[in-house]
Amino acid sequence: MIQFVPVDALELANSVCPGIVHSQVRYKDLLTRLLQPGVRWLDLGCGHEVFRPWTLLRGESENSLTQIPALSVGVDSDVPALRRNRSIPNRVAGSICALPFADCSFDVITANMVLEHASQPAAVLSEARRILRPTGVFVFHTPNKYFPASMLADLLPGGIKARLVARLTTRAERDVYPTFYRINTESAISRQSKAAGFRIKYSQTVETLTYSPHRSLFLLALTVAWLLRRKCLGRLQADFLVMLCKPDIGCACQRLERGSRANRTDTSSTYRPSVPSAA
Repeated sequence: MIQFVPVDALELANSVCPGIVHSQVRYKDLLTRLLQPGVRWLDLGCGHEVFRPWTLLRGESENSLTQIPALSVGVDSDVPALRRNRSIPNRVAGSICALPFADCSFDVITANMVLEHASQPAAVLSEARRILRPTGVFVFHTPNKYFPASMLADLLPGGIKARLVARLTTRAERDVYPTFYRINTESAISRQSKAAGFRIKYSQTVETLTYSPHRSLFLLALTVAWLLRRKCLGRLQADFLVMLCKPDIGCACQRLERGSRANRTDTSSTYRPSVPSAA
C-alpha cells in the first residue's frame, strides 16, 4: 500500500495501536471483493475519486479496479468534481435523492463518506432500494456522530470547519462539504434502513488511523484511538461500515426477472443525456 503516513509516524501508531489502519482501507478491501466481472455498480456521491490514493496496493490503480464490473456508474451533484473523476467511465450529474435509473438496475451500490452530507438520508435509502437488484447489496461508509472528532467538528461553523479540516489534514478545502449526521448513529442506521425496506446484512463501527502533519494533533488522535479500543467505548469508534440487502424480492423485480433478457433495456440509456463532459 502507498503510505500516506510518514514511516516514523506509522511505526509509532502501530506501537500504540497494533494493526491500526485507516477505515478507508477497510472500505476499499470490501469494495474490491464486490466489484466482480458481470456486476453492475453505482457509486453515490462519487466525487473526483473512488479510493484515496494511499489505499491502493502497489501496481493497483483506480482504473484497474473500476474497469472490472460490466457497468460502472458514478453520480454526484458536484459537477466540477465529476469532471475531475477519471476512473469511473459513466458519470451522471444529479441528486442522490432522485436517481435517474430504472428499478432493479444495479447489483452493487456504494456511498463512501456521503450519507453524512445528506439532508434526507431516508430518501437516499429509498432510492437505493428501488434501483437495487433482488440479490444486490448497498454498502456505505460514514462517520459515527459520537466519535469525539465528529462531535467537535459538528460544533464548528461551516466555513471555519472547512478551513480547519483542510489545514490540519491532507484534504483540499473544496472537498469539505456541509454535514448533517442524520443517519450517523447505530439506532438511526437500524431505524432508517428498516423503514426503507432493507435488511442489515453487516454493520460495524470501525476504528481509523487519523493522521495530521501536526505532531501534537497526531498524538492526540492516537490517544483517542487507544482509548476507544476499550470494550466499553467501542460504540464511539470513528466510522460505520454497513452492508444492506433486500429482505425479499419485490413484485416489480419479479416481473423484471421474468421478462425476456434479450429485450431488457440497458441501464446506460437512462442516464446518457446527463453525463457531463470530461473537459
